[in-house]
Amino acid sequence: MPEPSLKDVEKRGRPPQGEAADELQFTLEQWSADTARIEQVIARLSNGLVARAAFDELVRLRPKARIRPRQRTRLICDSARRSDLKLDERAALDIGVAERIDACGGDPIAALRAAIVANHYQDAEIERLTAAAGRKPGAA
Repeated sequence: MPEPSLKDVEKRGRPPQGEAADELQFTLEQWSADTARIEQVIARLSNGLVARAAFDELVRLRPKARIRPRQRTRLICDSARRSDLKLDERAALDIGVAERIDACGGDPIAALRAAIVANHYQDAEIERLTAAAGRKPGAA
C-alpha cells in the first residue's frame, strides 16, 4: 500500500462538516513541543469518557509526545502537565454533564429535568427494595 500524500493527511485533519461536526465534539491532538502548532489530529470522538481513555492510551504509547484532548475549543488536559494525567473528579463530572446536555439536544433545562426524574425513580426504587427486604427506609 503506498504512503499517503501530504494532501491526504491534510484532508483527514480537517474537521467534519454538518451534523457530524456537532457529534464529534472531542478532539485528540498531538502538539509540537513548543505548543506553537498542531502536528497531528489523532482522533475526533463523540464520547468524553472514550476520549479520556484514548488520551490515557496515547500518553502510554507516545510518552514523549505532547497530547492534548479538547472539547470543541476547551482544553481538557495536557500530557505535559503531570497533574493532568489522572482524571480528577471535577473533570469526570464536567464530561458527564456535557454528555447529558448533548443527549438532550443541547438543552440544559431538559438535561436537568431528566436528572430530576431519574433521581425520583432511584429514590422510589430504593424504597421499594428496602420494603421488600423488610426494613424501614433510612434504617441501617
